[in-house]
Amino acid sequence: AGPGEAARTALRSLSEHKLKPQVVTGGGTGTLMEDLQVGTHNELQPGSYLFMDGDYARNEDLRADGRFFQSLFLHATVISLDESAGKRVLDAGSKACDLVCGPPLATSIDDPALADALRDVTYASGGDEHGVLRGVPPGVLPLGSTVQLVPSHCDPTVNLYDYMVGVRNGLVEHVWTIDARGY
Repeated sequence: AGPGEAARTALRSLSEHKLKPQVVTGGGTGTLMEDLQVGTHNELQPGSYLFMDGDYARNEDLRADGRFFQSLFLHATVISLDESAGKRVLDAGSKACDLVCGPPLATSIDDPALADALRDVTYASGGDEHGVLRGVPPGVLPLGSTVQLVPSHCDPTVNLYDYMVGVRNGLVEHVWTIDARGY
């Protein structure tokens, strides 16, 4: 059972009533490969695959598939710290990253050693404007340094912004307006 089988059952029921839909749509990012294999759909609507997020990063099927990669990151700056407590305050709170599906993951897109050092660091909300990283190893992320956050859910996070900046190899290639911002 699953979405593919549900589509087959629905199509069978429609056929029994002499109804033949012209469009059978579905196939979100999480079910895309299954829906392709079942062959019932003639329109697929994966959306999150474009950016991915923390939820999909934890999905073993998608990680193992190797077709989808993380591309959405929020850049945050360390604005305060308590070195002895392993705590860093960032300029990225709930107005920067949706927290409904959980906290973002801290990483570095430019420094594999830093990304590894941040693997066990946790993010906690510090309110609208701030986020708090806990468990930061000594000497990592000094005041003014930047870190990237992987949102737990991309859709409501993108919705918080007016623009998205496309970067490749460290250079800005494009700036897109987010037309549906706030809806």
